[in-house]
Amino acid sequence: MQKEPQLDRKEVLETRGYLSDVAVWPSPSRMDLGGWLDNFDQGLDSEIAIALLEAHVHIDEEQIVYAVASTIRGISSRVEFGDSISRAANWSEFVRDVLISFPLSRSGDPTASGYVFARIAKRLRFEENRILDSEHLIKKILTSGPSSVIFLDDLAASGTQFTRDWRRRYQTDSGKVSLADLQSKDFISSAYYLPVVATQDAITKIESECGVIVAPTYSLDRDYQALDANTRLVPVALRPSLPEFFAKYSPRTGRDEYGPVGYGDLGLALSFHHSCPNNTLPVLQWSPCAESWRPLLK
Repeated sequence: MQKEPQLDRKEVLETRGYLSDVAVWPSPSRMDLGGWLDNFDQGLDSEIAIALLEAHVHIDEEQIVYAVASTIRGISSRVEFGDSISRAANWSEFVRDVLISFPLSRSGDPTASGYVFARIAKRLRFEENRILDSEHLIKKILTSGPSSVIFLDDLAASGTQFTRDWRRRYQTDSGKVSLADLQSKDFISSAYYLPVVATQDAITKIESECGVIVAPTYSLDRDYQALDANTRLVPVALRPSLPEFFAKYSPRTGRDEYGPVGYGDLGLALSFHHSCPNNTLPVLQWSPCAESWRPLLK
């Protein structure tokens, strides 16, 4: 059997440093690549850390804007917009009238990434009065009548955040109402959820429980999760050592409140320009410097 090539610390630092220099990764002043690698013992632990750094995907702001724009354009090819003759007119009408929203982990959360996507929607020239959080979206639909909705987001990891937001009831002049209630009464004529990244499990959960079309820019199979038997995040020879590695280092990060591989045990290696999801491995999450830990991003 051919031996897998060993990852080289210097090469990984150079490639990731270059990505930082050209603004694909966070700026060099925020990154501490060498300090982060120094958290790990030499030998096997260092090999695993280098592999995880190599596998880590960071999506910057302009990539997110491009992803959102291309995914919105992508749904224009769906059958509901008609054939090649009628599609252009139907799509123009849809874009003119569609409402834009974003799921929140909890009502009124001012730190939620949804507000980042509200700004992106404005950049894409959607009118401000059609960009609404769930509470105001419900009230507008009740006032204006049946509407189509596009939901924007960075990550659908487990699907729980969207399904909770879909069922969350808000007080209106008609009593407490949720998006699910509106859909059941045909007040939502069509709904598209367009996260930049989604796992296959999240897509299945949302489409089956909410009846919403999920069309991510990038979809992740289970092998993008750290503890999957066939994980892509490290070479085959390193996979058996991952549980012990995470049990050893995650508590040092101060970001292991959801366990050694993050929320939902998903163990992703992913971050965005505005945040690092709690489904990401704690050893890769952004965190304040601690006596026992130097985070990847300051």
